[in-house]
Amino acid sequence: MNKVKSTNTVILRKVCKDKKLLERVKSRLSAKALKIFNKPKMDILIPQHIEEEILLAGALILFPNSGQKIWDLGQLLAEKSMNTIYRLFLKVSSPTTAIKRADQMWHAFFNKGKLFFVNQTDKSATMVVAGFPELKPYQIELTNGYMVVILEYAGAKNVAVKFNPSDPNSWKWHVKWD
Repeated sequence: MNKVKSTNTVILRKVCKDKKLLERVKSRLSAKALKIFNKPKMDILIPQHIEEEILLAGALILFPNSGQKIWDLGQLLAEKSMNTIYRLFLKVSSPTTAIKRADQMWHAFFNKGKLFFVNQTDKSATMVVAGFPELKPYQIELTNGYMVVILEYAGAKNVAVKFNPSDPNSWKWHVKWD
């Protein structure tokens, strides 16, 4: 059973402070996922399928009319996870400087894999994640949303993120911005 860090689940719980909103998310969870979601102090690592269930439930409640619910959730979670110091760092940096720190962000959420950039220019780069063979579609979409927010905080405009699924041993995202 693959495990991931519970960071996104903890942030989602904080986002759903409103009791009615929280209850709506909880109503969509299996007993196993609900038990983990309700823990006062969540374990650092949780089963990947449980994270997926919790985040999908949150996305359905928070973005019911969106055609890209998980991507939108990724953007929301990125905004909420960027504390003031990190946000300030991004605002005074450039997109190219921000992506140099992306591996640190990756490890805040995942316990496996190595993130790096290739083909980097002033307005684009290819983000590569190696050593993470079990990357699921929901994680791809979350990453898309996170990349948009990180680059926008660093001053990028019109951020476009496109996932390239051609090599499951080395996941790639092509990122462009103005």
